[in-house]
Amino acid sequence: MSKRIEAFTDRAFAFAFALLILVIPPPEETGHNLTETLVHQWSSYLTYVVGLVVIGAMWINNHAFFTEVRRTDRTLTLLNLLLLMVVSALFWSTGFLAGRLREGQYATYAALLYGVLVTIHALVHTAMWRHVTRRVALSHPKPSPAEESNRVPLTVGFVAYPAALALSLFSPVAMLVTYGLLAVYYALNPVSAPRGA
Repeated sequence: MSKRIEAFTDRAFAFAFALLILVIPPPEETGHNLTETLVHQWSSYLTYVVGLVVIGAMWINNHAFFTEVRRTDRTLTLLNLLLLMVVSALFWSTGFLAGRLREGQYATYAALLYGVLVTIHALVHTAMWRHVTRRVALSHPKPSPAEESNRVPLTVGFVAYPAALALSLFSPVAMLVTYGLLAVYYALNPVSAPRGA
Protein backbone atom coordinates (compact mmCIF):
# COMPACT_ATOMS: atom_id res chain seq x y z
CA MET A 1 0.00 0.00 0.00
CA SER A 2 2.82 2.46 0.78
CA LYS A 3 4.14 2.05 -2.80
CA ARG A 4 0.79 3.20 -4.21
CA ILE A 5 0.77 6.24 -1.91
CA GLU A 6 4.38 6.99 -2.83
CA ALA A 7 3.61 6.74 -6.58
CA PHE A 8 0.57 9.02 -6.23
CA THR A 9 2.60 11.49 -4.18
CA ASP A 10 5.47 11.47 -6.68
CA ARG A 11 3.04 12.38 -9.47
CA ALA A 12 1.57 15.25 -7.45
CA PHE A 13 5.02 16.62 -6.67
CA ALA A 14 6.08 16.27 -10.33
CA PHE A 15 2.99 18.18 -11.42
CA ALA A 16 3.68 21.06 -9.00
CA PHE A 17 7.37 21.02 -9.91
CA ALA A 18 6.70 21.19 -13.67
CA LEU A 19 4.07 23.92 -13.43
CA LEU A 20 6.24 26.15 -11.27
CA ILE A 21 7.71 27.76 -14.41
CA LEU A 22 4.37 29.56 -14.78
CA VAL A 23 5.43 32.00 -12.05
CA ILE A 24 7.62 33.65 -14.71
CA PRO A 25 5.32 35.53 -17.09
CA PRO A 26 6.46 35.58 -20.72
CA PRO A 27 7.50 39.11 -21.74
CA GLU A 28 5.46 40.84 -24.41
CA GLU A 29 8.01 43.53 -25.25
CA THR A 30 10.75 43.40 -27.88
CA GLY A 31 14.10 45.10 -28.42
CA HIS A 32 15.42 47.38 -25.66
CA ASN A 33 12.14 47.11 -23.75
CA LEU A 34 12.57 43.33 -23.65
CA THR A 35 15.87 43.62 -21.78
CA GLU A 36 14.34 46.08 -19.33
CA THR A 37 11.34 43.81 -18.77
CA LEU A 38 13.53 40.75 -18.20
CA VAL A 39 15.59 42.64 -15.61
CA HIS A 40 12.41 43.96 -13.97
CA GLN A 41 11.16 40.36 -13.47
CA TRP A 42 13.95 39.52 -10.99
CA SER A 43 11.37 38.65 -8.33
CA SER A 44 9.83 36.00 -10.58
CA TYR A 45 13.24 34.40 -11.17
CA LEU A 46 14.03 34.40 -7.45
CA THR A 47 10.70 32.88 -6.42
CA TYR A 48 10.97 30.30 -9.21
CA VAL A 49 14.42 29.13 -8.11
CA VAL A 50 13.51 29.08 -4.41
CA GLY A 51 10.18 27.40 -5.21
CA LEU A 52 11.99 24.64 -7.13
CA VAL A 53 14.43 24.11 -4.26
CA VAL A 54 11.67 24.12 -1.62
CA ILE A 55 9.33 21.74 -3.48
CA GLY A 56 12.33 19.59 -4.47
CA ALA A 57 13.42 19.28 -0.84
CA MET A 58 9.85 18.44 0.17
CA TRP A 59 9.79 15.65 -2.41
CA ILE A 60 13.21 14.32 -1.31
CA ASN A 61 12.01 14.16 2.30
CA ASN A 62 8.69 12.58 1.36
CA HIS A 63 10.50 9.98 -0.75
CA ALA A 64 13.01 9.23 2.05
CA PHE A 65 10.11 8.92 4.47
CA PHE A 66 8.05 6.46 2.41
CA THR A 67 11.10 4.40 1.47
CA GLU A 68 11.11 3.05 5.03
CA VAL A 69 7.33 2.77 5.49
CA ARG A 70 6.15 -0.81 5.01
CA ARG A 71 2.55 -0.46 6.19
CA THR A 72 0.21 2.50 5.87
CA ASP A 73 -3.00 3.24 7.71
CA ARG A 74 -5.83 5.72 7.35
CA THR A 75 -4.14 8.37 9.52
CA LEU A 76 -0.94 8.30 7.50
CA THR A 77 -2.89 8.43 4.24
CA LEU A 78 -4.92 11.44 5.42
CA LEU A 79 -1.81 13.24 6.64
CA ASN A 80 -0.15 12.63 3.28
CA LEU A 81 -3.20 14.04 1.47
CA LEU A 82 -3.04 17.12 3.70
CA LEU A 83 0.65 17.44 2.85
CA LEU A 84 -0.16 17.31 -0.88
CA MET A 85 -2.89 19.92 -0.43
CA VAL A 86 -0.28 22.22 1.11
CA VAL A 87 2.15 21.53 -1.78
CA SER A 88 -0.57 22.50 -4.27
CA ALA A 89 -1.34 25.68 -2.36
CA LEU A 90 2.38 26.39 -2.12
CA PHE A 91 2.59 26.27 -5.91
CA TRP A 92 -0.15 28.92 -6.11
CA SER A 93 1.37 31.08 -3.36
CA THR A 94 4.76 31.00 -5.11
CA GLY A 95 3.17 32.66 -8.14
CA PHE A 96 1.31 35.10 -5.89
CA LEU A 97 4.57 36.04 -4.15
CA ALA A 98 6.44 36.39 -7.46
CA GLY A 99 3.95 38.99 -8.65
CA ARG A 100 4.04 41.02 -5.44
CA LEU A 101 7.59 40.76 -4.13
CA ARG A 102 8.37 44.31 -5.26
CA GLU A 103 5.11 45.86 -3.97
CA GLY A 104 5.85 46.90 -0.39
CA GLN A 105 2.92 46.07 1.90
CA TYR A 106 1.47 43.52 -0.54
CA ALA A 107 4.85 41.77 -0.59
CA THR A 108 4.56 41.29 3.17
CA TYR A 109 1.10 39.71 2.84
CA ALA A 110 2.25 37.43 0.02
CA ALA A 111 5.39 36.45 1.98
CA LEU A 112 3.33 35.69 5.10
CA LEU A 113 1.04 33.42 3.09
CA TYR A 114 4.03 31.61 1.55
CA GLY A 115 5.74 31.27 4.94
CA VAL A 116 2.61 29.96 6.64
CA LEU A 117 2.21 27.28 3.96
CA VAL A 118 5.86 26.18 4.18
CA THR A 119 5.55 26.03 7.97
CA ILE A 120 2.30 24.03 7.77
CA HIS A 121 4.04 21.59 5.43
CA ALA A 122 6.84 21.13 7.97
CA LEU A 123 4.29 20.53 10.74
CA VAL A 124 2.38 17.95 8.68
CA HIS A 125 5.59 16.13 7.73
CA THR A 126 6.58 16.09 11.41
CA ALA A 127 3.13 14.72 12.33
CA MET A 128 3.59 11.92 9.77
CA TRP A 129 7.00 11.11 11.23
CA ARG A 130 5.66 11.12 14.80
CA HIS A 131 2.74 8.90 13.79
CA VAL A 132 4.91 6.13 12.33
CA THR A 133 7.56 6.55 15.04
CA ARG A 134 4.92 6.02 17.73
CA ARG A 135 3.64 2.96 15.86
CA VAL A 136 7.15 1.47 15.70
CA ALA A 137 7.78 2.31 19.36
CA LEU A 138 4.91 0.01 20.37
CA SER A 139 6.84 -2.99 19.07
CA HIS A 140 10.40 -1.64 19.57
CA PRO A 141 10.54 0.53 22.74
CA LYS A 142 14.20 1.49 22.19
CA PRO A 143 14.56 4.42 19.69
CA SER A 144 16.06 3.36 16.38
CA PRO A 145 19.18 5.07 14.94
CA ALA A 146 16.96 6.71 12.29
CA GLU A 147 14.72 8.14 14.99
CA GLU A 148 17.70 9.52 16.89
CA SER A 149 19.33 10.95 13.74
CA ASN A 150 16.10 12.75 12.80
CA ARG A 151 15.84 14.64 16.06
CA VAL A 152 18.37 17.29 14.99
CA PRO A 153 16.69 18.22 11.66
CA LEU A 154 13.27 18.24 13.33
CA THR A 155 14.55 20.52 16.11
CA VAL A 156 16.15 22.85 13.54
CA GLY A 157 12.79 23.09 11.80
CA PHE A 158 10.88 23.98 14.96
CA VAL A 159 13.19 26.96 15.46
CA ALA A 160 14.01 28.00 11.88
CA TYR A 161 10.59 27.88 10.21
CA PRO A 162 8.85 30.25 12.67
CA ALA A 163 11.93 32.54 12.61
CA ALA A 164 11.81 32.71 8.81
CA LEU A 165 8.07 33.36 8.99
CA ALA A 166 8.68 36.30 11.35
CA LEU A 167 11.34 37.56 8.96
CA SER A 168 8.63 38.01 6.30
CA LEU A 169 7.31 40.99 8.28
CA PHE A 170 10.60 42.84 7.80
CA SER A 171 12.04 41.56 4.53
CA PRO A 172 10.09 39.24 2.23
CA VAL A 173 13.21 38.71 0.10
CA ALA A 174 15.27 37.66 3.14
CA MET A 175 12.45 35.30 4.18
CA LEU A 176 12.41 33.72 0.73
CA VAL A 177 16.18 33.24 0.72
CA THR A 178 16.02 31.76 4.25
CA TYR A 179 13.40 29.21 3.19
CA GLY A 180 15.59 28.38 0.19
CA LEU A 181 18.58 27.75 2.47
CA LEU A 182 16.44 25.63 4.81
CA ALA A 183 15.28 23.61 1.81
CA VAL A 184 18.90 22.95 0.83
CA TYR A 185 19.60 21.84 4.42
CA TYR A 186 16.64 19.41 4.38
CA ALA A 187 17.50 18.14 0.90
CA LEU A 188 20.92 17.19 2.26
CA ASN A 189 19.53 15.91 5.60
CA PRO A 190 16.19 14.24 4.76
CA VAL A 191 13.93 13.14 7.60
CA SER A 192 13.10 9.48 7.01
CA ALA A 193 10.71 7.16 8.79
CA PRO A 194 12.16 4.63 11.24
CA ARG A 195 13.08 1.32 9.62
CA GLY A 196 10.22 -1.15 9.65
CA ALA A 197 7.52 1.50 10.09
